[in-house]
Amino acid sequence: MNEKEKQKAESRVRILDAAARLFREDGFSATGVDALMKEAGLTAGAFYAHFKSKDELFDKTLEHIFNASAARLTKGLDLAAGRKTVQEFMTRYVCEGHRDHPDLGCAIPAIGSEISRHSKKTGAQMSGYLNRWVGLFERNLEGTPRQRREEALRLVSQAVGAILLSRMVSGDLSTEILSAGARVK
Repeated sequence: MNEKEKQKAESRVRILDAAARLFREDGFSATGVDALMKEAGLTAGAFYAHFKSKDELFDKTLEHIFNASAARLTKGLDLAAGRKTVQEFMTRYVCEGHRDHPDLGCAIPAIGSEISRHSKKTGAQMSGYLNRWVGLFERNLEGTPRQRREEALRLVSQAVGAILLSRMVSGDLSTEILSAGARVK
């Protein structure tokens, strides 16, 4: 890779990082290209050298967020340690840091409503990410395949819901939601 290609690749990552923060913080619809590029430290005109449209950026940003989230949540986990792995994952996901920093966390509780209104391609990305998460849980739970799948889906829903609700309320109720939401029975 020559210097120009390297610089373009680095700029693209800066745009994706800025978009990931701003989309989760302010929402996709509320984030303009000018503000996004300013956050990335680039001119607005440079946007189209990297992406055809804001919609393409949304899909690439989700992929960027999903990969980073998966890496962060599974780092150092023994992915074949049974229920202990599921509990550790839930504890990492359903926590005060995630609640307090939507700009750094999972895209689902931060911009899930915008994801649901986007393209079929975006829906397929979302399904792929959730299936990775559900699959990790299924491999580490006991029971029949159907029981493992249902429990995995319940736990994913519980985790996302706990983060979403804990951000909507304050004080002790928020903390109680996190505590209950992180628990694997």
